[in-house]
Amino acid sequence: MRGAYTLAGGGPKDMKAPDFVVTSRKTDAEYLPVGVAAPARPIRARTAEGTRDLENDLMGARGRNEAKGRAAENAARATGQTPPAQ
Repeated sequence: MRGAYTLAGGGPKDMKAPDFVVTSRKTDAEYLPVGVAAPARPIRARTAEGTRDLENDLMGARGRNEAKGRAAENAARATGQTPPAQ
């Protein structure tokens, strides 16, 4: 029934992809079929030492950013500019 309806001019029209879409698609791309899960990726857990190192790096970056903010605030006060209200 659907085929007859489509042949009679009803239903969705087949649209040709624009040229930029056709030229930008890889011809050798290997897409996963619909409904197929991607293979699991290996996950490496952080070690306790790695977690501590990351935390220390982040805390150091936080301290540097806060120091830059304080310096900018002091520079604004020295020039007579007031920082925006919080």
